[in-house]
Amino acid sequence: MRRIIAFILLGYLPILGGLTTDPGPWYDGLEKAPFHPPGWIFGPVWMVLYLLIGLGLERWHRQRGGFGAGWWTVIACHHLLNAAWTPLFFGLQQPAWALVDILLLAGLIAIICRNMAGRSRIALACFLPYAGWVGFAALLNAWIVWAN
Repeated sequence: MRRIIAFILLGYLPILGGLTTDPGPWYDGLEKAPFHPPGWIFGPVWMVLYLLIGLGLERWHRQRGGFGAGWWTVIACHHLLNAAWTPLFFGLQQPAWALVDILLLAGLIAIICRNMAGRSRIALACFLPYAGWVGFAALLNAWIVWAN
């Protein structure tokens, strides 16, 4: 049980990137995609996704019998990229750099999902909604870069 709680907390680490960032009037003034969801939806979606990330990582870790230094490095890079997007986009107001970040993040998620697929369907099922949301967020980010 402690390991599950530890991995859930690990899943929530990227939230630190957004805790001190306020979108502000700059974001409100950007032209967004016609399919851009209302702002209130992002917080609840991410709260669920962070839980799924933690549960997926725990299950994957269990099925692998642990992670070596290489996978811990991939997970750490994944978390850093996830945490960096909000300060890049909102804090520095650099949507193009945030787009680079989210595309790199999507690549790491794909690598993780590929390995999960051979180890644990449950871990993969936890990560697929996250992969889909990050893909959607990348599309929204790209639209903002293109339209502004």
